Amino acid sequence: PSPSRLYRRLRESGVPLTGRVVNLGAGSWQDAAWAVAAAHNLSGVFMDPIGAPPVHEMSLPLRRLREDRQSLRFVQAAASPATVCEFLREGGIECGGGEQRSRIDFLKIDTDGCDCQLATTAIAALQPLVVWLEINMSVPPPLRFARQCHSDWWQEWTRWRGVGVTMATFGCSISAAVADFR
Repeated sequence: PSPSRLYRRLRESGVPLTGRVVNLGAGSWQDAAWAVAAAHNLSGVFMDPIGAPPVHEMSLPLRRLREDRQSLRFVQAAASPATVCEFLREGGIECGGGEQRSRIDFLKIDTDGCDCQLATTAIAALQPLVVWLEINMSVPPPLRFARQCHSDWWQEWTRWRGVGVTMATFGCSISAAVADFR
């Protein structure tokens, strides 16, 4: 089902929900995490180095949610394992560990970078009900591939995209994700 339909089903089935979402890689208003947040009036924090989508391109419910700075915060920065906790705190979500992890409903990661490494870091600090992780389908099972974080990655990704080249070495393969999150 769509993420919005999944959220509705969780709510209808009585699953205890927090109404909070964390979205690492939120630069496009077509990103389904924005739609879930708008449809269900969720609070949370969205992060992307490009910046938030232009408000005039958003649907009215999403515009209202985006304008309510108390419920949905946007941080313009590139995610890295070193900045995840800082980003969460800036968005009003505590960054704990072990039993102190903050509960959230959705953790969505799609940074076109070191997604598995970011997911590992975020899951150590958060207790998400649903993890939504971009998988690089160009690396088939049983091969394991996970892009490691590097401070120059986003700059290089942007430079190559600017000349029409999409690097195949982003994110992580399904085999790497399964191995990391067992």
